[in-house]
Amino acid sequence: MNSAWFSPMPTLRVLLVEADDSSRQIIYTLLRKCNYRVVDVPDGLKAREMLKGRPHNVDLILTEVDLPSIS
Repeated sequence: MNSAWFSPMPTLRVLLVEADDSSRQIIYTLLRKCNYRVVDVPDGLKAREMLKGRPHNVDLILTEVDLPSIS
């Protein structure tokens, strides 16, 4: 048997950027229920600052198309 088949999947680390508080909370909750590690921020400036300090701690960025603070 292939031992890789039994290895647990690594947890995907997601940076969620969403200005609307209720939308951000819903998406955050859904992602957490799917076992993703999620960091959520309300705007692009905060996302940029977070990425400056730890750029390798994010596997996926999920964001709005238009970010008012940096678009």
